[in-house]
Amino acid sequence: MNTETKPANLPETLVWYYIIGAYIFYLLGGQYIFAPLLATVLVFLVCQKWWGQTPRTPFSERIDFCPLTWIWIVAMLMMEVALIVGHINFDLSITQIVKSSLYWYKHWALFALFPVAAYLKIRPQIIYRASCIFCTLCLVLVLLSSSAYLIHLPIFSYVSPFQALGGDEMYYTVNLLFQEPTYNEGFRLQLFAPWPPALGLMGNIYFFLTYQETDSKWRWLGMLGAIAMIVMSVSRLAIICILFVGQNEFKPLVERSASLGTRNQYLKRSCCFGIYADWYSSYLVWRSISSWIDWFFLFFNTFYLDYGKFNQSSSKFSNCKSWFLLNFGVVIIFFWRKFRKFSLFVLARSINYWHCH
Repeated sequence: MNTETKPANLPETLVWYYIIGAYIFYLLGGQYIFAPLLATVLVFLVCQKWWGQTPRTPFSERIDFCPLTWIWIVAMLMMEVALIVGHINFDLSITQIVKSSLYWYKHWALFALFPVAAYLKIRPQIIYRASCIFCTLCLVLVLLSSSAYLIHLPIFSYVSPFQALGGDEMYYTVNLLFQEPTYNEGFRLQLFAPWPPALGLMGNIYFFLTYQETDSKWRWLGMLGAIAMIVMSVSRLAIICILFVGQNEFKPLVERSASLGTRNQYLKRSCCFGIYADWYSSYLVWRSISSWIDWFFLFFNTFYLDYGKFNQSSSKFSNCKSWFLLNFGVVIIFFWRKFRKFSLFVLARSINYWHCH
């Protein structure tokens, strides 16, 4: 290992082994235990360094929290205060307050702890190389999981004993290689993630981390592992993200590949349009049931629940936003095939307005 990519202090060592050993933590069912533990240790080191600094401390060694970090800290503390006040208002026991506070600490508090931990001297090269190693391991696991599914190996899963510390069983369930398909969606991987779309999200994050690696061998292995996670998660949003966000970085390679074997502009366009049509048809087939489920619950909640409240309410405009969303959704569906992109944009903006107001 080069000196540049070798951990040189305690924070780098902790981050290095946590990234590389993420799958081991998953097999132990302790991801929701070790992540807060790592954040706590790193924040303790930051506070220790911050408390011990003096006016003579060199500027490069000083820790000065920026306003954005304080905003995250105050926001997460306000969530804890609101949680405690809510428990007191409903006359819940001290034991329940402690359990809920531990849940807050293991999930929401991390949004404030890790930005504070970023003030430690942790070189980005350490994170890039550790991500490449972990994605290479995931690439091997994707191949093993796919092979196990094709030869119909039995599904093996268990619940970690760490569940005794509190939390939903889903967060402590460990699936070796692959899990039981749900909603007739077919084969989908989640590996170390709690569900397949989360694996697609992590694949996108790891892709852009591994892309920064300077060693070409590790970079390509890491990128392949990240792409394998994205594709095998069958998360359509993750696939679209890696295609459209990554196109700027690989635009020359994509253009040269698209023009390979064609001699004139017409053949190039027809070839590209044919590839796009095939891909778009496959995209519509991927997890098509989820689209119907989303639309069903959207209109069920909007029409059945709110319409019933509207009929029983004395106020004529008490549910005008739900009615607006319902009728506007019907118009969007009607114009969907003709104005697909514009309709998607307007629908997203309407739903966002409905939720925010």
